Amino acid sequence: MFKPSSTDSTSNPNALEGLATTLSNAVRLLNNIPASEKFTKADRQNAAALLARIYPEQLRAPISTATNDRDRGGANDEGCIAVTPERKYYEFNDVFIRRSLEPHEWVYNVLNEVAVPHIIEERMMNDVLCSIFVRQNTSIPVPKVLAAFHDNGRYYIIQERVEGIQLARLQSEADRQVVMKEVEGYVEVLHRLRSKRMGGVSGIISLPDRVARVDTKRVWNFRESEEEDFVFCHNDLSQYNILVDPETLKITAVLDWEYAGFYPEEFEGRFYKWPGCSAVLEGEEDDVPKLLETLEKWAI
Repeated sequence: MFKPSSTDSTSNPNALEGLATTLSNAVRLLNNIPASEKFTKADRQNAAALLARIYPEQLRAPISTATNDRDRGGANDEGCIAVTPERKYYEFNDVFIRRSLEPHEWVYNVLNEVAVPHIIEERMMNDVLCSIFVRQNTSIPVPKVLAAFHDNGRYYIIQERVEGIQLARLQSEADRQVVMKEVEGYVEVLHRLRSKRMGGVSGIISLPDRVARVDTKRVWNFRESEEEDFVFCHNDLSQYNILVDPETLKITAVLDWEYAGFYPEEFEGRFYKWPGCSAVLEGEEDDVPKLLETLEKWAI
């Protein structure tokens, strides 16, 4: 639970109003609700700062608005470190575990609607296969997948636990700029991997979240190109999905490959350049309409 620090004035109505606004921004931003809304750089920074005070650093996905243990899927499970509207996260020694939620564990979003995870198992499978693909074909640091399986309606991913802090949590902007140069090098490496067909390495199509949420019911299929026109994209390369050694400023892991696959290069938003999730800032062009036009061009 959030507790004001010594610098927060709990007796000042303006301070409380500012805190409520910041928390509201964090919830709305990290849940991308509504999808069309644009957030300022200040919104992102406020949300990032607030979450750093409230949530454990391992929480790298949109926050849950659940209010009790049943709603949160039983966050008191042994080893459970975080719960989101889509997954539960566990740590045991050197192992990091993610699993999908069962229907009775689904939570309510900020609109007081049941948040049904969109193609969650397909996305998790895509995460596993793309992680293995990147480990096999590049030197980009990706946590090793130890196991992935179904069990009683849940999908589990078990990976090695990697040390590091999120890029967003580095205190110095100069330090973040150093890391961003390494990130840009990794993006170039990924884009050298090419394909004639859009989608994940196994054929799973898990579009970038900012695109998929426009129409969650559509099932996409794409025709093959005559040339290798599509490059490998991470598609969710935010500062929360990059772990860094705070001493050496070297990247220790690039996480969450669930939206990865072969797409036109413009699909790879440079979201690692600011704190926050993979969404458009105020004043920037919303690229989703153009990306949808591209998808329609190749759709069958």
